[in-house]
Amino acid sequence: MRYNLFCFIRRNFALNFLTAITMGTLPVTTVYAGSEQCPSNNEVYVSFPNPDDCGSYYVCDNGVPFYKDCPSGLHFNAETEVCDWPENAKCNVDQDQSKPQQ
Repeated sequence: MRYNLFCFIRRNFALNFLTAITMGTLPVTTVYAGSEQCPSNNEVYVSFPNPDDCGSYYVCDNGVPFYKDCPSGLHFNAETEVCDWPENAKCNVDQDQSKPQQ
């Protein structure tokens, strides 16, 4: 009986712990309306630049593009499909017009 109680407690603790971690770390993602650039399956990795912001991009998952930010100071490089130094990324989006005015 002791063993069964211990396993029950251990399983429930692990389940609650994993639930707490999962609930606390869910990322907020934005879906891009123009999904024509994404294949309907995950056989090929596809990412593409955000047409309005050099510092972000989209990653496709089952035909749906998800918004991602590059780390601060980096731009998305469309050739290598990674975040890169601005001089390597050669992004041509006008940053002043792409950001909302405050």
